[in-house]
Amino acid sequence: MKERSLFPQNPDEIVRELTRPKSDELNQFTKYFPQEVLGFSELFSDVFKKYLELRHSAEKNGEKDRPIGQKDFVVFFSYQILDNLFTSFKTLLMGFQTASGNLMRQVAEGVAVVILCATNSQIKRTDKKKTKSFLYYECFKKDKSYARSHNAIRLLEINVEIVRISGYGLEILRLLKEYNNRYSHPSFWSTSSFISIGNPGKMYIGGCFDEGKVEWYKQEMEARIQFCRKLPPLFDGLILRVKDLPT
Repeated sequence: MKERSLFPQNPDEIVRELTRPKSDELNQFTKYFPQEVLGFSELFSDVFKKYLELRHSAEKNGEKDRPIGQKDFVVFFSYQILDNLFTSFKTLLMGFQTASGNLMRQVAEGVAVVILCATNSQIKRTDKKKTKSFLYYECFKKDKSYARSHNAIRLLEINVEIVRISGYGLEILRLLKEYNNRYSHPSFWSTSSFISIGNPGKMYIGGCFDEGKVEWYKQEMEARIQFCRKLPPLFDGLILRVKDLPT
């Protein structure tokens, strides 16, 4: 692989780097991981078809001119899950591991938000050691602090029986968020995006493909592929839930 050099102190080089039509990093990732790219693409396509079923179900069971309501929130944030998942895989192929991991944290939180928004019963939260009940969708829509996305997985844990999520499914979300938290804040882990292992002492700006991280890249891709494989049952459940939502 030809070593890519960039001199950030030169504005012309920054422009060139920002406007490259296809990066050397992307070429290397697709060379090393053609099966992973194909596998993700096939699974993502299947999941997106499930999303279209969900959208159709929400539209079919509502009035055409009704105001934006609970069903629309479920559909919209389901789309956001898929957009974040797709963009996470794409940025990984471009060599932006930290940004890719941060997006996967949003995927985990997004799944929790969608499940809660599709719940038509009041759920519980603790406030100063007191238990209070509230309808998540209404409070999320009003941007109440306790209903924001960073609290969503914890709310699932408190309301497992009400939201009807399996312990296995909840554990997947919890682990996915905890793992990718390390990419969402400055840490030694997040520096792995720009520090070379294959070429000690080398640091990159603007993404990289590092031959010393091939096995790590493969693990990251496999994690996204496996998560994508688990999404169709989620959408099947949302399709059933959205039919019972009032608006």
